[in-house]
Amino acid sequence: MQRSLVGSEMCIRDSYYTVGDGETWSDVLQFTMGADPGKTNFFIIGDTQTTDTTNVEKILRALGSDGKAYDFAIQTGDAVDDSSRYAYWNALSNVFNAQMMNGVDMIHVLGNHEFYGDVDAKIPQTMYNLPASGNGSYYSVEYGNVYVAVINYSTTGQYQEAFDWLVKDAQASTCRWKVLTMHVPAYGTNAEARNAFVHDNLPEAAQKAGLDFVFSGHDHSYARTKPMTDGVVDENGVVYFICGSTGEKGYHVTVDPTYNFDCVEANYDAVYL
Repeated sequence: MQRSLVGSEMCIRDSYYTVGDGETWSDVLQFTMGADPGKTNFFIIGDTQTTDTTNVEKILRALGSDGKAYDFAIQTGDAVDDSSRYAYWNALSNVFNAQMMNGVDMIHVLGNHEFYGDVDAKIPQTMYNLPASGNGSYYSVEYGNVYVAVINYSTTGQYQEAFDWLVKDAQASTCRWKVLTMHVPAYGTNAEARNAFVHDNLPEAAQKAGLDFVFSGHDHSYARTKPMTDGVVDENGVVYFICGSTGEKGYHVTVDPTYNFDCVEANYDAVYL
């Protein structure tokens, strides 16, 4: 059953559904699609990757009580530590559920840990109902006036195809705001985990694509660069984020002065944007 409210400036569609096996059924659940095209709210959660979901629950409760209506959410990858272990997925689904998420649709990026024990990431593809899950796979969605491109984790080889697609796909979008989310950052804070190919090639693709922001995870820090074009600070350039974590892991933070960080922080229990 669907209920649509149509006005001169906005259209909201509430969808209701149940989940079951033919004999046992859940309560009636709800999600909302559509928003005022002039104002789109979303939140971002970095690497969860923990057996203790206390911090995630605190974040979702805070988001549910802050009085804002969110149109979508992003989780930047490494939601679980090992994709092949059911216990991790069970814990995750118990916190990222319809009640805790208040019906907000979440985009799940595939990080390197989603491929642990599951070389083609078929388990998270099924869990999240993703359109693509292989190394370096990609797709895009639009919410209101925001274009969101997703590039899943790869080692190196498959990224170039994804970057070429990004330029064409983003340029074809008429959305006012354009963002990319992928697990590995172009400007990282973990010197031992830097991906030279992403660093050397993503910024050019991001600029050609006309992106405003790039949201990543992987390094378990919170970091934000100044807007940059060709590696130089430019108020009309792209801003790159590392979106922190909610889990138990942390890495030593190395600040490369050529990365033009506006903010770097790793001293927290959990963080969200």
